[in-house]
Amino acid sequence: MAWERRLARRGGEPLLDLPLFRDRVFSAGLAVNFGLVFFFASFMFVLTLLLQAGLGQPPLRAGIEALPLAAAFTLMSMLSPRFFARLGPRSITLGACVTTLGTIALALTGARYGATLTGWDLAPATVLIGTGQGIALPSLIGAALTHVPPQRSGSAAGILTTTQQFGAASGIAVIGAVFYRRPRPVPGQGHIRGRHGAGHVGERGPRGGRGRRDPAAAAPDRPPPGGPPGAPRTRLCGPGGRLIQPVPSAAR
Repeated sequence: MAWERRLARRGGEPLLDLPLFRDRVFSAGLAVNFGLVFFFASFMFVLTLLLQAGLGQPPLRAGIEALPLAAAFTLMSMLSPRFFARLGPRSITLGACVTTLGTIALALTGARYGATLTGWDLAPATVLIGTGQGIALPSLIGAALTHVPPQRSGSAAGILTTTQQFGAASGIAVIGAVFYRRPRPVPGQGHIRGRHGAGHVGERGPRGGRGRRDPAAAAPDRPPPGGPPGAPRTRLCGPGGRLIQPVPSAAR
């Protein structure tokens, strides 16, 4: 911003139309747009990773399980102008509140089901998030450009679009990096895979049953049956498997 101002004072042609930022409504709209797109883009990215990499769903099934979110967002985006015409800027607050409720419901759902989580379990929460974003984003774009003069509408729309792209890229980079941080392995515990998810040995989901061991998990090294070469072999007898005596290998 300082560079653009210096360029304008020198008689150059700045990339940004700086007088637009004197409009507080436009500046505030840019900031809120950045925050909403930061959240929504990172949420969509992490949801895809959760369904496929975390829950082991194939891409087609993961896409089907994300359909409720997409349908809610599409429908509410078409209805958003009606909300804005009736509620004005309060429709943005309404959308943000619904999104917040969906986020809380998403966290509670994950805490409830744990390793037995499926994409359909997340559907009610993702529908709330899609509904809130569908109401808020179109209304916010219109509200941010309301007070922009017609001769500067092109520059304002370009700045707004660039802000949204930067918010999406930043959200995916930051939240994606947090999501990809692998937890440290717990000594003495292997990984299990429950009905659809991975966890640790001994986890019990609320829907019952312990997860089975992941066949891909590394098994501890065990000596071969009979022990190493040259080691004495033992004989067991009796119903209780009582040890009788070791037999030297030379006697075999």
